[in-house]
Amino acid sequence: MNYSEAVAYLDSYINYEKLPDYRWTQAAFRLDRMFRMLELLGDPHREYPCAHVAGTKGKGSTSTFIASVLRAHGKKTGLYLSPHVLDLRERVSVNGSWIEKDEFARAMSGLRPVIERVEKEMIPATYFEILTALAMMHFARQKVDVAVFEVGIGGRLDATNVVTPAVSVITTIGFDHMDKLGDTLSAIAGEKCGIVKPGVPVISAPQLPEAFSAIEGICKERGSPLEVVGREVQVESSPSGQVAFEINGEKYKVEKLGIEGVHQPDNAACAVLALKEMQKAGLVELEPEKIAGGLADAHLPARFEVIPGEPVILLDGAHNRDSLASLVESLKKRADLADRRKVAVVGLAADKDLKTCLSILREIADEFIFTRTSNPRAAEPEKLLETLGSICGRPARVNGDIPDAFRAGLNAAGPEGLVIVTGSFYLAGDVASIIMGA
Repeated sequence: MNYSEAVAYLDSYINYEKLPDYRWTQAAFRLDRMFRMLELLGDPHREYPCAHVAGTKGKGSTSTFIASVLRAHGKKTGLYLSPHVLDLRERVSVNGSWIEKDEFARAMSGLRPVIERVEKEMIPATYFEILTALAMMHFARQKVDVAVFEVGIGGRLDATNVVTPAVSVITTIGFDHMDKLGDTLSAIAGEKCGIVKPGVPVISAPQLPEAFSAIEGICKERGSPLEVVGREVQVESSPSGQVAFEINGEKYKVEKLGIEGVHQPDNAACAVLALKEMQKAGLVELEPEKIAGGLADAHLPARFEVIPGEPVILLDGAHNRDSLASLVESLKKRADLADRRKVAVVGLAADKDLKTCLSILREIADEFIFTRTSNPRAAEPEKLLETLGSICGRPARVNGDIPDAFRAGLNAAGPEGLVIVTGSFYLAGDVASIIMGA
């Protein structure tokens, strides 16, 4: 099996990331399949300690910050993220390097008989379960010192929830995937806290009261010590980008975080608290200058990613109301971008709150160009145009072809303007590919 064949084999299994509608049920999402696959593989996920990160927004950034600081301390670190922006292999990396194509193919070849045996014993595994098992196996083969796993969706039924981590992290909780996780912050928090294991320390970002109450209650119930950003760690950020943390009298400072955005100081603080727990577990001996270096060196594509040029381009995979609100707030704080003409090239998923999302974006966009992302869950651009028209009379048009939509955005912004590509990681990835190929 070569790389192309391995990807084709993976693609033959159901991929819920691309399904426009499905039920979030125990029957469809069964951790027993994951446990059985891993058992047949020799339980590779038990061969290294790990951190486990869930949340509505910021979980990819927080995971990346943790991994980057561990690497700065000389720890061979595996990192499992989703979704990808440019390449599937982004999701599985060791020390910042994506899994090689030949290794991906070799791992999938080894996985195939296990997948097919489990399929006969139970029901077929999913795309995400197979990829998660592949990552866990790859990290074991690479003999990593530690791994960081980002949850795909929810927490309780997520394929990554087979690990018993050294620390669990709950980033900011908001309203997303409400048809699957619940329509209250308490219910959503309960699903996210499915990753909380008895006695394992938990780190939480600042939360709205309803979400925090649920998190606190679950941690007490499971005997899991809880530390909270804003309580155990104080965060200060300056307009220049400098961020300072204080934990029990210890101070850490970084001149500029490697991932930009107004919410990133809190994500970085979650990472530092998680790393302190990993230090207590004997996994790393933290040094202030290496913490700062790791936070500064962290990189994650399509998270408020500013690409200089004429016009300037901003790629951001924000795809729900909370992440879009953070994008708008972050942009308002960028004095160098504030006075530019702003054209938003937007593609959203049909299951999002379209009216709220577009109401948020209209705060900063002078003009909209709506397109359809490559995800089958995408909203039709004509629906986006209609929704915006019900909100305001901002100039807007439809261009369903992504390259044409992007070119139209460049022309509409002009050399002194700003093109904001947002609403979907799929759209951000497609446009990033266009830019790289230009």
